[in-house]
Parts: sequence; structure tokens; C-alpha cells
Amino acid sequence: MLGHLGINVPDLAGAKAYYNAIMPLLGFEPFLDADDEFAYRPSGGKPGTYLFFYPSAEPGPYSREPQVPFPGRLAGVKMGSGCLPTPTFPWDQ
Repeated sequence: MLGHLGINVPDLAGAKAYYNAIMPLLGFEPFLDADDEFAYRPSGGKPGTYLFFYPSAEPGPYSREPQVPFPGRLAGVKMGSGCLPTPTFPWDQ
């Protein structure tokens, strides 16, 4: 099971309003509410994947900034931080 998934969104406030309405219907409850991110966890202490939402690193319909989920952990490591190598994507060449 994945510990968490990180989702980059172009409009953090809009995404938060949307997911605050839908996530309880899907069995999730708020976990984290900060200015630069928000997150949900499975309701009632059930096991499952936490969902984190972050602002996109660049404008557009999607972001090329990867988030890496680690099984059993709630904290991610940013690519290129020295802990993990910076990935090379075909569209960057």
C-alpha cells in the first residue's frame, strides 16, 4: 500500500473547495490544512493512502514537478535534493 500520493494542482484554493466537498463522500477526512498544501486520510483510522495536494510549480494544466510516494511514510523527498537523483524526462531533452 502506498503511504501517500502527492497531487499538484494549478489552483490550490479551488481544488481545496472541490475536494472538501467530495472527499467525505469517498471515505476520507481532513488531515492537514496549511496555506501551501492540504491533505486527507482515510476516515475513522482505517488503513489506506493519504492524499496530499500541492500548488503546481509552474502554470499550466499539469506540472512536471514530480512527487514521489514512499510506502509507509507521510513525508516525501523532493527530487534533486541529494537524496534522490533528478529524473530526466523525454520532453526535457
